[in-house]
Amino acid sequence: MKFKRKIILIILITFMSLFLLANNKDVYYILFDNTKSETAANADWVIDDNQPVPDPADPTSESDWIGGISTWGYSLYATGNYIVRTLTSDYGITYNDSSNPYDLSNFDVFVLCEPNNQFSSSEKDAIIQFVYNGGGLFVIADHSGSDRDNDGWDSPHALNDLFDNNGYASNIFGVEYELNSVSGDYSNIASNPDSDGSEILNGDFGSVNTISYHAGSSMSIDTSENSNARALIWENGVSQDSTTSIVAAYSKYGNGRIFFLGDSSPADDGTGHTGDNLQDGWSENDDGTLILNATKWLAEASGSGGDLPPSITDISQNPDFPQTTDNVTISADVTDDNGLSSVKLYYSIDGGSYNSVDMTESKTFQGTIPSQPDGTRIDYYIEATDTAGHITTSGTYGYFSGTTPISKIRENNDNGNNLFKGYHVKVQGYVTVSTGTFNSTSNDVYVEDYSSGINVWQHNSQLPGVNVGDEVIVEGIINQYNGKTEIDISNSPSNMQVISSSNTVYPTIIPTCNDIDELHEGMLVEIRDVQITNGSFPAANSNSWNIKIEDKYGNIGYMAVDKDTNIDGTPTPTGKFNLIGVVYQYDNASPYNSGYKILPRSLDDIEENPADIPNIVINEYCIHPENSCDTNEDGYINHKDDQFIEIVNYEKNTYHLTGWKLYVNSTEIYEIPENVYINEKESLTIFGGGSPMGSYGDYAVELLAEPDGLNLPDSGTIVLKDNNGNFVCGINYSVDPSYSGSYTRYPEITGLFKKHVDVSPGYCSSAGKRANGNYFMTYGDLNYDGELTLVDLMIYMNYFTGNIDLTSPLIKTSDHAIDINDDGIDDINDAIYLANILAGNILNDNQNHF
Repeated sequence: MKFKRKIILIILITFMSLFLLANNKDVYYILFDNTKSETAANADWVIDDNQPVPDPADPTSESDWIGGISTWGYSLYATGNYIVRTLTSDYGITYNDSSNPYDLSNFDVFVLCEPNNQFSSSEKDAIIQFVYNGGGLFVIADHSGSDRDNDGWDSPHALNDLFDNNGYASNIFGVEYELNSVSGDYSNIASNPDSDGSEILNGDFGSVNTISYHAGSSMSIDTSENSNARALIWENGVSQDSTTSIVAAYSKYGNGRIFFLGDSSPADDGTGHTGDNLQDGWSENDDGTLILNATKWLAEASGSGGDLPPSITDISQNPDFPQTTDNVTISADVTDDNGLSSVKLYYSIDGGSYNSVDMTESKTFQGTIPSQPDGTRIDYYIEATDTAGHITTSGTYGYFSGTTPISKIRENNDNGNNLFKGYHVKVQGYVTVSTGTFNSTSNDVYVEDYSSGINVWQHNSQLPGVNVGDEVIVEGIINQYNGKTEIDISNSPSNMQVISSSNTVYPTIIPTCNDIDELHEGMLVEIRDVQITNGSFPAANSNSWNIKIEDKYGNIGYMAVDKDTNIDGTPTPTGKFNLIGVVYQYDNASPYNSGYKILPRSLDDIEENPADIPNIVINEYCIHPENSCDTNEDGYINHKDDQFIEIVNYEKNTYHLTGWKLYVNSTEIYEIPENVYINEKESLTIFGGGSPMGSYGDYAVELLAEPDGLNLPDSGTIVLKDNNGNFVCGINYSVDPSYSGSYTRYPEITGLFKKHVDVSPGYCSSAGKRANGNYFMTYGDLNYDGELTLVDLMIYMNYFTGNIDLTSPLIKTSDHAIDINDDGIDDINDAIYLANILAGNILNDNQNHF
């Protein structure tokens, strides 16, 4: 009963305050949010732990209230012009809800200081209406990755989601957080602000000359989205014409105002609950002055908002994961105060032009997208127009139809952001990392198909548990965590189904540490002959995320050790070892183009004192040459004869291959005969039969698997072992039986397999050569990329002048490639010869090769 009486008293106090001061323009009501985990972990972003009304009601100093931002609240209260309250989950974020005494309509300013949870559709709608109708919104984020309650959302992501996915407009205020981490004392203050900016910088609480960040997100503005967006303070050294690297900004929407900070440190007064890691940023430089000036500016925005545009919320699709025969129904709640004139669904197929469909109302508005083949990408959005002509366009959503190759969903923009985040997708592949390997409470597994690999994430659940070699179907949402692309199945444990078990999964051979990159992220890889040059294995029950390794060519990369494996607490290797693991990325700041490392699964993935196994890889293969692809160029197209497997030697050494064996699905299909070798940086091709007539770049390429041919099936594994039975390389593959041509790695040797016609249009195969028709080894191609360019000339000049030698990682080809003019001497004449080739004075007919 005491609790009920306290709630009733709080409500009476609130209503009495509103009644007595409703017409007093000098008194403003400020509402601080505490519905989004603002006190999780070390955060303490409240004005007092007594909520909604701080206690005591008549404090004499800031210390009377307990909270990390109590100085902010007390400073406002002490002027006599502000009444401050805290919004709790008991009341929630609403607008024009007369039953809620803490409805936003009863306040002048709403403060969101580092909200750590996603806003619901109704909460977003309430906040947007509040601002549009004259409210002031103060938003404060923190650095990317500051997820204090481990729900998958941090403040910059939650606020950007509010700005972008609110039912009214994308980037509705014209300001977004850049999802990074910046720190500094910033004095790059707008030199010519407008009247609003002047009021914020030089208001009643003082002038602002410098503010401080301690790990926060910078911001960008886009006046094409909202013409009112303005930068106020930039990072030091950034031009004031810049629309990025902003640390304080403001905007307007309707009759309301919005102020933005990217760090909670300026609001932190260093006080709060014992145990919270708080620092006094309020008193640092002019942090508190800026916040108080901005609060006053926001409070004075109150007014009437007028007619809002239509609202589009709760967009959904059915089915979530459509088969190739399924039409997809798109539904949405679309509302407007004065009525709607049209609601349209727009959709495109694989990035093509958009088609429109009139949506019909049946409880919700619905439109239908017709069924599509496997792997087809559908992008769609909704556009609503009201009777006054106001138009609202939703954000873009999407899905992939049927089963999709993993490589197709891994496309990023220049900043490393996945282009299809939030899209529904189904993939099929083989598990390379089991449940429990890297996480004791969640499914943090990896799945790989013939095209690429990806992380599969399931928060706080390990059902179903899967093991290495399980073939699985995965249905989930494409997401990204600190640069790492993943399929999130957290909302439906049934979205990972095991369809077969105990399959063999082979790692992809990557020759150098330079190949620990985005292309191989999510894949199981092996790199040979590496050594640790900095760092060590961690103590038991500890992680180590940045152990520096160096390959035998001098390139630098990184490995990591997860405490959930059996590696932590074991001795650090002191010599050379072969390393197997998945390529993992952790990069918590945009652009997401770094932080790649190899993550071994157990001690079995670390082979110390290994046998000498060269970097020889399967680079191209052909299963279905029939119809149009005479791969061996003998004038006849034959399924058996024109099947082939091409291997390439990445090393600078020649290897004899007598007795080496090829296996398909664990069955031996071919043993390389006597006196066969593969030259340095060259290829060797094994055909099924026939009479090869082409020029393949190496005398030994005309090996024939007579009389039975290779008999390569449409899917399976191809493995090459040396004469001692050591695994050299292997691939898991699956082909389109209707496609006549080969599959080749792109880029050569280190890349993923693609249809040859997609890499080199018009050519169905390139047995023994690169996809572009060049030989693997060419005089002067020092960086071994298949082309003679200025880069090769620069490398040669550094070699000639003694800045680098033949062991340099820059020189990736054979020693013989240095002798560009093939006169037996490497001197300045070689550089002149190469320069003439590049200038077009000498024809490079590609005949100089080994």
